[in-house]
Amino acid sequence: MRQSLNYAEALSRFGRWLAMLLNSDASPKGFQPSCNSHMALPLYGHATGNSELAAAALSFIEGKFVCNGALIQPASRRNMMPYAPSWIVMGAALGGIRVKLTLS
Repeated sequence: MRQSLNYAEALSRFGRWLAMLLNSDASPKGFQPSCNSHMALPLYGHATGNSELAAAALSFIEGKFVCNGALIQPASRRNMMPYAPSWIVMGAALGGIRVKLTLS
């Protein structure tokens, strides 16, 4: 029981910290993000019951990091397994959104 309370408390602290860093549209305050800094937000939003954050993060990712259906990633990630896209697709799927991304 105590471990569950500790976990819930940690998620709550993280949520408060995250809220200080993001605008209401899930865009970051005061810094330019990479896709990597946003890839887990849709999944996190659904996992914590914050569907508004999940939807805002997906919208932000689509507007900032998707061009013609391709996820724009740093050169260092282009030849890697689709780690970032898989996080985004999982977050979208939990919200009932179908997505198809290609790597660029």
